[in-house]
Amino acid sequence: MLATILAALSLTVLWLPPLSSLRIERIEDASELMVFVAIGFAISVLMASALMVSAARMPMIATTIRNFPRETCRHPARRLV
Repeated sequence: MLATILAALSLTVLWLPPLSSLRIERIEDASELMVFVAIGFAISVLMASALMVSAARMPMIATTIRNFPRETCRHPARRLV
């Protein structure tokens, strides 16, 4: 979320008229900036929840790999160490 906020601020200062200012003159620019921030926040929330789900499943995956029978992997490059 911090990256989204910093990107929105730099976009406002560097590309939107008037340059070198946080003021936004056109309503279209403001609405596009709001859409940009909303999409950035949505991506941040979705990625955080996906990361929490994968972290919660990690012990189960590690146990499955540890208990995987080694004889099922016959090719030397595919053996689990």
